[in-house]
Amino acid sequence: ALMGEILGQHYEEPDDLPIFSREVGEDNTSRLLWDDVDDYAGWTSSPPVSRTGVAVPGTTGLERSVTVEWVNPGDTRMAMASDTGAKKITVTVRRGSLVIGEAVAVRTEAWPDS
Repeated sequence: ALMGEILGQHYEEPDDLPIFSREVGEDNTSRLLWDDVDDYAGWTSSPPVSRTGVAVPGTTGLERSVTVEWVNPGDTRMAMASDTGAKKITVTVRRGSLVIGEAVAVRTEAWPDS
């Protein structure tokens, strides 16, 4: 569900100067104002919470985290230092130090924004 939420966002900031990460006014307590993929970069929640910040039932003891990085469009295993038109998103779910689930997707600027 979290990956679907992220993939539904714009590739980059649609309203302000595009910077990598959250812009002014986009805080950690609620994801409602997050409007681009890299707003999720570095986000972690334990227990997992909904977009409005409410704990997801039945997830006590779990942690969800997100990484977002620019990648080489021809080889998405290769991280890049600047925007390449492709961002790899990884959502990881852990119970303690054990990874119990992971989803990986690539969002490109060519993908139509919703």
